[in-house]
Amino acid sequence: DRFANYLVIQFTSLAMLKWREQILDWLQQNIAIDNILCVMDDNAAKQEGTEPFSIWQQEGKGSTIANFREHDVELTVDLKAAQKTGYYLDQRTNRMQASLAMQPGSLLDVCCYQAGFSLVAAKHAQIERIVAVDSSQRALEAAEQHAARNAVEGIEFQKADCFDYLQQLAQEKQ
Repeated sequence: DRFANYLVIQFTSLAMLKWREQILDWLQQNIAIDNILCVMDDNAAKQEGTEPFSIWQQEGKGSTIANFREHDVELTVDLKAAQKTGYYLDQRTNRMQASLAMQPGSLLDVCCYQAGFSLVAAKHAQIERIVAVDSSQRALEAAEQHAARNAVEGIEFQKADCFDYLQQLAQEKQ
């Protein structure tokens, strides 16, 4: 994923990890960026029998904080503290397409992370009520900061296990 002048690369296998230096060298030479954060999370490392890591290609160069804009929404992500590669940029098209397809009414954003779908919908759809649910308090705090930064009001943030929350809604016939 690319955030402003930074790339975040997540390695998920030893087979790709063997090519790390070649991949990083090529990216550095062919893309105008300041630095690359390389990540292998706990689950992937355990599966591959190695140690997790989160390291900059050029240690000490740049910031772990990246500011960027997506679909008229101003966002900030802490690259070192984020889940996976930071903001699920692979979903950027889906966030806009979903908001354009939404009819007036309510939105339930389950596993919302930093509320990407909620924020884009609040800006581009006629949504009357948004409930954004995630199990991570840190993600919800970032989501609330994003909402405030973008003057988006009325999103109801809920900290809950998403499956339990959905089951509760079903029991309440909502």
